[in-house]
Amino acid sequence: MDKEMANKAVVGRWFTEFWGKQVNLAVVDEIAAPNMLLKYSLHEPRRGRDDIKAFMTDFRAAFPDLNFWGTADLIAEGDYVVGRWEGGGTHSGRAFDDFLLPRDAFENRRDADELGLAVPDRFGVWRDTKVRLLEARLGQIDALAAVGELSDTTLTEEGLSINPIRRSENEAADTLVRRLYAMLPRLRVTELFAEVQGWTSFADRFAHLRTGAPPDDARALMTAVLADATNLGLTRMARSAGAFSHSRLLWVAEWHVRDETYQAALGCLSDAIHAHPFTKVWGDGDTSSSDGQFFRAGGHGQARADYNAKYGSEPGGKVLHPCLRPLCAVLFQGHRRQRQRGRPCSRRPHAPRKLARYPRALHRHGRRY
Repeated sequence: MDKEMANKAVVGRWFTEFWGKQVNLAVVDEIAAPNMLLKYSLHEPRRGRDDIKAFMTDFRAAFPDLNFWGTADLIAEGDYVVGRWEGGGTHSGRAFDDFLLPRDAFENRRDADELGLAVPDRFGVWRDTKVRLLEARLGQIDALAAVGELSDTTLTEEGLSINPIRRSENEAADTLVRRLYAMLPRLRVTELFAEVQGWTSFADRFAHLRTGAPPDDARALMTAVLADATNLGLTRMARSAGAFSHSRLLWVAEWHVRDETYQAALGCLSDAIHAHPFTKVWGDGDTSSSDGQFFRAGGHGQARADYNAKYGSEPGGKVLHPCLRPLCAVLFQGHRRQRQRGRPCSRRPHAPRKLARYPRALHRHGRRY
């Protein structure tokens, strides 16, 4: 065994026997140097085998189920070994304050300027520093405003006026965007509709208003939904598509396209996402919507003040099958437009024919044909 492998074995044993679920304090005498220095966050540095064993004894008393483990392969080079680890425990023992740096030790280290803090160690000093910085920057703004040199901003006695943010030109970024878009496959939304329909049969969720039967022509339904989502209108969609007449699309839209059928179709796509093999690895998620399925993750990001109205501030990310995402967006947009326009009037079996005979009545019901 070479030197680096031997060093990795020592560090791996330290992780397992000192920080692992079953502690073995004998490992300190066996592999630690007599004057070993242990530094642990928020604790006074401990030096020597006896001091280190006392630290872990007290620590385990506070956290009886303490357990840490490695999360990646160890990296060794020369006399150094780098490892990544995580873990935790339930604080059911002594108060955490008992493990903090003693007051006299803190005072001695502060007097010797050995705390190594990123901020001043006294609140008054920190506050005075921030106040001076704020006053200096406000003075700079006042001087620039007096001569009218504030960037994209005008500050007068009448108030503050900020110019709209202009789009910054970046030729390198634009070139990269064009290259990335050129790598994407050219896919028509109609082809996407047909392919996802073959996977999920989502069109069957657009049930007939009276009979509850699925549409007899899925292509006609998809054409009507696309006209709804794009706000193109059935008249122009019939004229541009050429596959179906306006009266045919009108009949399909009146009998099959409603708020509840949109919701059912979106639910069908959500079920398809949940049934995808990746859920075996990540779980089925707790929250899903048309823009993705949210999976919680361990750890917290830096911007803890960011709060999402739907997912809160929990760390994690959204995952959506790349082929389902555009279709979900189309259905969601159609559903949104339905709700914006409001529900149509109560339909009777003969309502579509009467409305077809009197096109002006359609506008009074809020739908665009």
